[in-house]
Amino acid sequence: MSGGTLFCVLGAALAALGGCAVDAADQCGPDMVYSEDQRVCLCVDNAIEVAGGCQECADSQVVDRASNQCVCPEGQVRVDGGMCQEVAGLGDDCNGTDLTCEDTVYTVCAVPGGAATGYCTKQCAEDAECEDAYTCADWEEEPYCRSYTGLGRACESDADCAGTDAAACDTFQSHTCLVADCSLELDDCPRGTGCCDLSSYGAGTLCIPPEACP
Repeated sequence: MSGGTLFCVLGAALAALGGCAVDAADQCGPDMVYSEDQRVCLCVDNAIEVAGGCQECADSQVVDRASNQCVCPEGQVRVDGGMCQEVAGLGDDCNGTDLTCEDTVYTVCAVPGGAATGYCTKQCAEDAECEDAYTCADWEEEPYCRSYTGLGRACESDADCAGTDAAACDTFQSHTCLVADCSLELDDCPRGTGCCDLSSYGAGTLCIPPEACP
């Protein structure tokens, strides 16, 4: 697969593009904006790619560029009508000792390796048991609903993603932070994505939608 083809394959999922190239800005549809730099139509910040164009998310939702879905922010859950509201206990700071998880549902204190504090969450068996912005880490010995810090954050370089779980900046298309250095064996990626081996393109392993993996 040529570099140009890969550019378009990844762009379809990562950048929510309406196509790999357009001739003029007036070809853009609703909830889209024309990028002079890339000469393409992009979905506006709070819209996802749908058949034939883009669709804006609900006011309380945010865009997960990695999975091209409208989701609730971390610590919130979808309620009737698709709106999001905060969930007591979910995402609270904890350390497993003096700072514990007091909620009766979110009793698990997930502390990332090397960190002093973590966040309160719950056990799970599959993604459907977790809130929108969380993934069931079923590769762990005791699976829990995991969040990925920095995922989908706007960026221009890896420096903008530093210190987060999503430490790689997609500088070609979406200009958002993605999860890199995933395990092909464990497939330890955010929901809606899979671990793709892009080492032949000099990118190592990266969590992207499975259909975008060449």
